[in-house]
Amino acid sequence: LEGKGKIDIWGAITVTLGFGALVYGFTLAEEGWARVDTIGFIAAGVLLVIVFGVIETRVSHPLLPLRVIFHKVRAGAYIVQAMIGAVLIGSTMYLTFHLQLVLGMAPLAAGLATVVMTASTLAVVPVFTKLLPVWGARVMMIAGPVVGALGMFYMSGVTADGNYFVQVLPGLVLVGAGVGITFVPLQNLALVGVQPSDAGAAAATVNVAMQLGGSIGLSVFALAAASASRAVAATQSHVSDAEVMAAGYGAVFFTAGVALTIAAVAAFVLVRGTKEQLLPSRG
Repeated sequence: LEGKGKIDIWGAITVTLGFGALVYGFTLAEEGWARVDTIGFIAAGVLLVIVFGVIETRVSHPLLPLRVIFHKVRAGAYIVQAMIGAVLIGSTMYLTFHLQLVLGMAPLAAGLATVVMTASTLAVVPVFTKLLPVWGARVMMIAGPVVGALGMFYMSGVTADGNYFVQVLPGLVLVGAGVGITFVPLQNLALVGVQPSDAGAAAATVNVAMQLGGSIGLSVFALAAASASRAVAATQSHVSDAEVMAAGYGAVFFTAGVALTIAAVAAFVLVRGTKEQLLPSRG
């Protein structure tokens, strides 16, 4: 806000309640999509988000000027960030569950086993930062999610009697590399063509997209895990608890791969322009 601008209270209330209702609705969907409370919360969430959009077009000092997210390149960056958030916040929790509950790792060992993803990210960022002027932001915004999706799809094949070094480690390397490649141009693209007065809102939106993606992703992954686990338990006799859990976690990783594929498609469709245009100082 500038000067004596008023706070957009109703906008803040509707968007908070809207996304909160959506997350809770997806959580309730674990017990069934046809339940009244599931449908009610999801419908209420969608309605409140629509109301938020209407409010933002009518107030003099909107919480989120809609011109910020209606810019194609920035919209693409926000979608990609949301999907990355879903993977980093949502699916990694289930990875820890798989390492401890299925593979029997101690908490410390499980934590160390996931460090390879962070190490992979840190390794590729300096390399692709140097390649950014050569390849351009668009290529990296597409390639990064694709590489990460390949890693997630690879890990979707985890089994109860699997080996970390065979079934998990290669996937983590790919996911970490994909995230690192994506992060190199992402923050810049979130500010492409933004007016100085909207810079704060644009920067905040990319951070909010990460958290919202993580929250909604976590509820969707919980639904995927529960559905897959129930299906295995119901269709196979003499199945162990570890096999049921592995099936659920594999479904989570597959869903995360789909999310990253959506991110790649969004980048392909929305992130367009010359290398020079896809910079924060250019429109």
